[in-house]
Amino acid sequence: MTIGEILKEKREQLGYTQKEVAQKLYVSRQTVSNWEMGKTYPDIEKLLNLSDFYGVSLDELIKEDYRMVDKLKKDTYEQKIRVYGFLSEQLSAMILGSILTCIFFGIHFSTMGQIVLIVMTLGCFVFLLWRNGFFEKLLK
Repeated sequence: MTIGEILKEKREQLGYTQKEVAQKLYVSRQTVSNWEMGKTYPDIEKLLNLSDFYGVSLDELIKEDYRMVDKLKKDTYEQKIRVYGFLSEQLSAMILGSILTCIFFGIHFSTMGQIVLIVMTLGCFVFLLWRNGFFEKLLK
């Protein structure tokens, strides 16, 4: 049984309309309809709310629907990539800023230090390209 079928069954058992469920969860009636028809999936926050609202466990809601499990895994992976990307962007900006500041003020530091900063900046840049799908597009 899919999550949409479970949501529809529970809603009907409790005698609610889609509009009433939507009002309780602060979403549109169309959103509830899309969940029940399997067009979209609720995010994790809405899943928790639905679990409480219908009095069912999260396991009961999502474990049988393999597509939902895959979606949650994908969302988690994408969230990690966004965080890593943000950190990589910040790190590369700091490194590049350090290099430019040293050049501007004429501060010299060891050749090894320069190489390390440049390699770190390039590593961050390659990660950003990978994160944004540049290499996948390049290979197509």
